[in-house]
Amino acid sequence: MKFLKRILSVLLVLALLCCSAFAEAPKAALPDVQLTLQDIQLANGGNAKVYTQDGRVTFVEGACGGKPVKNEADATAVVSSMITLLGGDEKTHLEPWRVLHDSAGNVYYVYQQTYADQIVLGGAVKVITDKEGNMLGLTGSLVTELPEETDSAITAQEAEALVIQHETGMNRPEPEIMSDLTGRIVLPVQRELDLDSEEDSEQTRFVWAVYTTNPVASVSRGTDLPYLAHYVTLNGEYLYNLPTILPGDAAAKAGYDADYVFQFMEPVPYTGYVDMADGSEQEITVDVMRDTRTGMYYLGNIEHKIVVADCWEFLYNHGNVQVEFSPDNLEWDQVGLKSLYNYCRAYDYYKALGWIGGDGEGTPIIILKDFCDKYHNPMDNAAYVGKYYGWQAFLSSAVNRFSEALDVIAHEFTHCVTNSVMTYNGYMNDYGAINEAMSDIQGNLCELMYGATADESWLVGENATKVRSMSDPHLYQQPAYSWDIYYQPQVKNPTDVNDRGGVHTNSSLLNHLAYRLCALGGMTLEEARAFWFAVDCAMVPGTDYAQLQELLPFVLKYMGMDAYQPALAEALTATRLGDDALPETLEENQALVTLNLPDTEIFNNGSWMLSLNSLNVEKLEEKLKTWSEKIRNQDLEGFPVLLRGLIGMFQNAEVSQEELKLRADALGAIMDSITDIIVTDQWRNDPQVLIDRLQSTPVFQEASDWLRANVEDVFYSASGSAGPDGHTITMMSRPGRTIPCLMYISVEPNSMVIDQFNVVFYINHQWMDITSVLALGDDQENGGTETMDKVIDDLCAKIADLIFEKASLSDFLDLVTLNVKGGETAEIPADGLENVDLSANMAPDLEMEETVEVENTKSRPKLPDEEPML
Repeated sequence: MKFLKRILSVLLVLALLCCSAFAEAPKAALPDVQLTLQDIQLANGGNAKVYTQDGRVTFVEGACGGKPVKNEADATAVVSSMITLLGGDEKTHLEPWRVLHDSAGNVYYVYQQTYADQIVLGGAVKVITDKEGNMLGLTGSLVTELPEETDSAITAQEAEALVIQHETGMNRPEPEIMSDLTGRIVLPVQRELDLDSEEDSEQTRFVWAVYTTNPVASVSRGTDLPYLAHYVTLNGEYLYNLPTILPGDAAAKAGYDADYVFQFMEPVPYTGYVDMADGSEQEITVDVMRDTRTGMYYLGNIEHKIVVADCWEFLYNHGNVQVEFSPDNLEWDQVGLKSLYNYCRAYDYYKALGWIGGDGEGTPIIILKDFCDKYHNPMDNAAYVGKYYGWQAFLSSAVNRFSEALDVIAHEFTHCVTNSVMTYNGYMNDYGAINEAMSDIQGNLCELMYGATADESWLVGENATKVRSMSDPHLYQQPAYSWDIYYQPQVKNPTDVNDRGGVHTNSSLLNHLAYRLCALGGMTLEEARAFWFAVDCAMVPGTDYAQLQELLPFVLKYMGMDAYQPALAEALTATRLGDDALPETLEENQALVTLNLPDTEIFNNGSWMLSLNSLNVEKLEEKLKTWSEKIRNQDLEGFPVLLRGLIGMFQNAEVSQEELKLRADALGAIMDSITDIIVTDQWRNDPQVLIDRLQSTPVFQEASDWLRANVEDVFYSASGSAGPDGHTITMMSRPGRTIPCLMYISVEPNSMVIDQFNVVFYINHQWMDITSVLALGDDQENGGTETMDKVIDDLCAKIADLIFEKASLSDFLDLVTLNVKGGETAEIPADGLENVDLSANMAPDLEMEETVEVENTKSRPKLPDEEPML
């Protein structure tokens, strides 16, 4: 033991000396040799493609210099010679970060920008070469206008106290601070975007980054990053927060080694049966671990270095790893077993590309089972947590079905991959949307390649809870192209209310492009896996949709997939990827709606959402008339089988035997599904099983698709938030009689409870705040109530006048709705918004959906003499 302590002491001293040498290493000044655009063209025979933004090079397709890049030293020389073109100066420093390889052998030399020994978030450069060392290109996103070096006026502890003060000042409980991760960084804090100009100014400063738990992290609610990064200036000004993974790993940096869990273990096969969301039973075979000393079995896999452990013990008890165990290897917790099985498959999916583990470095993976808060309350989530205590950590929950959805598991695994190949991802606007899309794409490809789904329409989460469609984004209120309906413009203030600038909404643009490449362009699943992994490797933190538009053809070319360039070009045109300019003309089934919020403190916080609910009266009348005539004439062709059967029950019409059989089979399929679930008694523990089973039947799906297709242009509902200027809301809508509604929403941390909710309707040609009435009642003395009473009295008087004048229906609708016309722009006046008061609050009567705890069930072991399942 003494000898071991001496060895460890020597190793610790050496590690400290190395760290000290790195910290004291002098930063190189700006090299004398700086390339020009002419130099780059000369090196490429005039065929280089150079892309710039605000005069700064962001992407070069071609060589930067005439020499090959055989190693990191050669790549460093290229980066040094490009600093001026990239927008840097003598204060710009780029440190080698890591070297990546894709499945074709191409090499990516990654550099992280630093300043005053601090990491500059968003500053990175990548040099890309083929396997022979021929330079293919360069991508970069340097942060310019760096702040002056200054001492901090507040300490890390004071910054954490300010975060607590800010959160509690918003009427929220005190957050959980991850104090060991608080540190100084250089942050781009303001990005002024003017859609009518090409100017894009960026300001930076030193800030404290303080990390806390994310109170609303949930896949079902659109957020799957379980932590928040709060940014506080060195002078004590709270800026904003972004969802994030846990950056860095204090325990791992201190030499913490997670491999100890796998010592003395041997692999042992396990085969058993688990229950699936559709009511079926699935056979699972996976290697678990056996302790050679005690004979105890543990839910982990040695080959993949993955274990399933208790979430609370790891997150809230200083990284304690309490692995799920069994004395006899006969039964396991189903959620844990499914999670292990699917994370092993996601691991193998990337291993085929030469990428080992979530981070490409083989770091052990821990699946945190039964995700909960510090009070043991279960949380509805599936997420990548980040590298912590020497593990790449993922969350699993018993209150959802995500553990059995391979596309969701591979989605989270890809978050780890993306985080590992990029130095930073600002989880907002295009950057966050691209991050989410990369996970959706690889998750779906993984599921398809394993044959784990019968879905051919590229749904996301169809084996658990459907959340997105990559083939038809409108199914889940996502845009199919830029400035399509549901498109979310970029925002200045990223919040959960505006989906951080549409990260889960606008992700459909890249999702839909990926679907088109395979479904319409003929790209194979294997090729798509390799292509999108290479895209991930090539991107830098500043890669937005505009840069990606140029980057995708470049990656396709050097991956040897030029045959798909026409399909990619068509997909880029179809999705309008990177083109965020408003269309010059609108289609007849589109309308643009704008609202300028008052430039006041109340409306500039990013927590307001505009909801548009429209009804196209004319189209509805046309459809009802057509349907009525068809039914009256007993002409049911075109109606779904299920609807034909229901209508036929009330008709005495003679129909063919084939039609009768078709209708009977349709109704029978529905009844069989209901009977199966009732007999198995599954619906008692999980009523959602009944709904999911019915919705998955072809008969029900046909009826659902028919209904959606027929009402999509009749009923419309969507929401949007303020764009880059912080107070102008611009939304693409459907034409029709529209009721605009403004809502202010904030949520209590560590709960699903709304702590602030305000509602303002646009009616009678002005905005009316009804929050006070709904929250307090008419018998309360409140100025807002009195104002609303006057508005209602005025509205009633106008209605009486119209009745007296025998006015038309459209005249009545003009009073209570906004008439949005197709192909035109409708600007909503701001009249009445000056009277909005946030002191009234509807929150006591409103709660978001509660998390329901589900009883953990065990797998059933397959007996030695048992026949295999068909």
